[in-house]
Amino acid sequence: MAADRSDPIEALSNRLSELYVGLEDFVEEGSAESLLKMLALLRDLRAAMGTFDRSAVAVLRRHDVSWVEIASSLGETREEVFQRFRLAEGEFGVAEQRLASLQLASDSRNEASLIKGGIYTRNNLRELFEIHDATLNNGVFHFRERREVWLFVTENKQADREQYVDKLVDDSLYWQGQRMGRTDSLIIDHKRTGENLLVFYRRAKYEFEGAGFKYEGVFKYVNHSGSRPTSFVLRREVS
Repeated sequence: MAADRSDPIEALSNRLSELYVGLEDFVEEGSAESLLKMLALLRDLRAAMGTFDRSAVAVLRRHDVSWVEIASSLGETREEVFQRFRLAEGEFGVAEQRLASLQLASDSRNEASLIKGGIYTRNNLRELFEIHDATLNNGVFHFRERREVWLFVTENKQADREQYVDKLVDDSLYWQGQRMGRTDSLIIDHKRTGENLLVFYRRAKYEFEGAGFKYEGVFKYVNHSGSRPTSFVLRREVS
């Protein structure tokens, strides 16, 4: 939590990612427990949004953006915004430094590279690419900064997991998307959006040390059929 307090951008990103995962759990389970989890996540998100608002206003005031412009963006009157944020102007330091460092961090992520056939755990990838997004733990990870979609595929699932039918045969991947289909468009439209599909594959969870995945390379969308879940055919790009 100390890292969240010092970095409002990372805190907000983490809360949004956790809320996305929690929403998927609630839609699939529909249980009282998952609904209570959603309420707790929404509470944490509101707190992170409040901290982010103060930091953003502090940075904007530091750069001489008027209270009128800030109020317009927030949909409030100048007086309301001034009263709410007038003490925030001295808090620009951490937020401004963080905003200034984003471009450097993006450059660092873009310079990192994967080795085809290499074994990577999610923690390896998190450290290598400086990823703070909790959706890296999902089967589909949208790496917006690199314009990539990462697929984490386990052929033989554990008994308590959704039994999707996934199999890599030579250069073809037969893969089923998430039950609710929220990420299907990332796969279908990847050529149009100019994003690459990267596949990390394992036959079983502990095939590789640390529950790692083998990086199989870049794939392309071929076709799909059905729904909930959608069945995809992807083919390895020949370099």
